[in-house]
Amino acid sequence: MPINKKAAKKIKSKAKVFNKARRKKEDPTLSFENQFKIEREKYLALWAAIIFFMAVIVSFWLFSFKNSIAVNVAKQSNDGVFSDVLNNFNQTFDNTSQNLAEISNAITRQNSQSQADQEKIEALQNRLAEIESRIELEKFLAKFNSEIKQEVSINE
Repeated sequence: MPINKKAAKKIKSKAKVFNKARRKKEDPTLSFENQFKIEREKYLALWAAIIFFMAVIVSFWLFSFKNSIAVNVAKQSNDGVFSDVLNNFNQTFDNTSQNLAEISNAITRQNSQSQADQEKIEALQNRLAEIESRIELEKFLAKFNSEIKQEVSINE
């Protein structure tokens, strides 16, 4: 097979794949709500990725900043000023770590409380359904008793 025919086949196959992808993008069967949901999910995924990478960058920067201060303090012979700065920074860093731990604990407590609330709601819904079925049974029995009383009074 000559090279030109192979190249032509590759180009045709790539064009077919491209056309299929373009047809999928131009799919008019998606409703406005579905398109809106898809765009919202994309937007949320974008911001989640931005926040994640910013957190990674900031944490790396804080770690390297702390280490660079420690290296500079070790180089300096003046212990008074730099040791105070280093101690203050270490305290601030430790307090920030503790605050982040408290925030994560609060979030997990909130999630567990919301799960417990959801279980209570489900239990109350089940109880409501049971009470409704009992009321229907009582209505049926009352109607049945009134019909029996009418039959008894007619027969007497």
